[in-house]
Amino acid sequence: MIAELGPSCNTEETFNRLVSAYQPKILRMCAMYLRDDAAAEDAVQETFLKAYRALPRFRGECSEKTWLMRIAVNTCRDMTRSAWFRHTDRRVTPEDLTLAAESAASDEKEALAQAILLLPRKYKDALLLY
Repeated sequence: MIAELGPSCNTEETFNRLVSAYQPKILRMCAMYLRDDAAAEDAVQETFLKAYRALPRFRGECSEKTWLMRIAVNTCRDMTRSAWFRHTDRRVTPEDLTLAAESAASDEKEALAQAILLLPRKYKDALLLY
């Protein structure tokens, strides 16, 4: 945990460790949330930028993964509220997303992913964060 390292921790080393450990999970969650590979990659980049800026203020009251996922969900929400995002065609099926297809190794997992995408936002957020 970052808080355990104390003030002597190197922010850049910690950040590199966070990126290598959590980037695939955050990318998968953003792809499911936004239903767009390019937007998901942008959201992940923005998530890690926000995390880097806030790293010295991270108190360790939750796990690093929870902290990063919360930042990612908020970033995805911000993106969906933007005028650009609302005026683009979002009629994409989960099969069209290469990231979602890679994470769905079986038909059962793919059916579950599709069902999660159809849930109301508050339930979808809870499941994606889990």
